[in-house]
Amino acid sequence: MPYKILFPLLFVMGLYFLIRSIGRTIALYSQNQIEVDATQASFQLTLPKAGEYEIATKRNQFDGLAPQQVAFTLREKSSGQLLPVRNLLNLMNFKRVNMSGERITAIAEFTAPAATEVELQNPEIEKFQAKDRLIIMPKTGGQGILLIFAMLLSGIATIGGLIASCIFLSR
Repeated sequence: MPYKILFPLLFVMGLYFLIRSIGRTIALYSQNQIEVDATQASFQLTLPKAGEYEIATKRNQFDGLAPQQVAFTLREKSSGQLLPVRNLLNLMNFKRVNMSGERITAIAEFTAPAATEVELQNPEIEKFQAKDRLIIMPKTGGQGILLIFAMLLSGIATIGGLIASCIFLSR
């Protein structure tokens, strides 16, 4: 008798958390994202908040690996102060792939002390291909991995609850 209530409840709760985790994942990776052409030498950017940011390359997955060790310089427009940009060493070519099949690989990171306007200079434009894009976005840290596990667990709960409900309700 309790199974006739427990498994449908598991299905509904799993579906609820699956929808929430997918929504949070979409919001996490689309928040405050700035996308510019990678073959330009200089960009004017408005950073909406203080914190750590990453610079990533967006490239078609069949066009080769992302360039490494690009010497970006970042200057705060109001004070003229240079902000340090740290190159990321990506030995295993860790990447994200979007729904269009484009590979997004983090290549550098920096810390913005406050919400400000900055100028990003890319002196090594020859390392980039014509269709390459640079994405500047706040670092997500481990939130993406936690959301993937949340989607996995809630998907298992949804499917398991649905199957068990069908089995126990048909008796």
